[in-house]
Amino acid sequence: MLRTVLAALATTVLAPALAHAEEPSSQQPWDNVSHINGQLVKVGERNEYLKSGMKRVNLSTNPVGWLFGFYGLSAAVAVSDNVTVRGNIEKLHYEFFGSVDGHEMSLSAPIYLRRAFSGPFLEPGVYHRETSETDWDLFGDGETPYQHTATGAMVLAGWHWTYDSGFNFAFALGGRRAMSDTVDGQAMTESPEPEMTGYVRVGYAF
Repeated sequence: MLRTVLAALATTVLAPALAHAEEPSSQQPWDNVSHINGQLVKVGERNEYLKSGMKRVNLSTNPVGWLFGFYGLSAAVAVSDNVTVRGNIEKLHYEFFGSVDGHEMSLSAPIYLRRAFSGPFLEPGVYHRETSETDWDLFGDGETPYQHTATGAMVLAGWHWTYDSGFNFAFALGGRRAMSDTVDGQAMTESPEPEMTGYVRVGYAF
């Protein structure tokens, strides 16, 4: 009699738990846990493992530049899983050993080793810059502004982090060199030297 009661009790208590354990991990009640088919994934990093639902468009800006007089907006579109096309335009208005006022535009093709907007990337591109510049007035006797126009090529390398929400962060460093460089409409007699370039960008992808 006692054995029968214990057996019935065990069946009543354990049967639901055993049945639940046999369910696929994707059906278990993990609503409050970030996972993919039962495999734990850090919150906000599910896109690191999913192949579908990749972000295709990213809008970003350089928040550091806004503090120093570089007011820019960048738009990038993924044309494949690993290649994007990015356009950038910046209004320049700053003073550093002189003053600079003008604009700069660039077109580049970031190539991602992992997937678009995620991981390491190499970014070749071209740029065009038009500015009105005044050299530093060391002796206070006034300096005459001059028009400076430069067009050239650039190559950068960087890293990009994108989270499930779409918010993302990227940084890149590299170099560029002007292929055409004029001052007040006159071509520079000396070939321009390569110069460092780079950016920090915060954006939203969708």
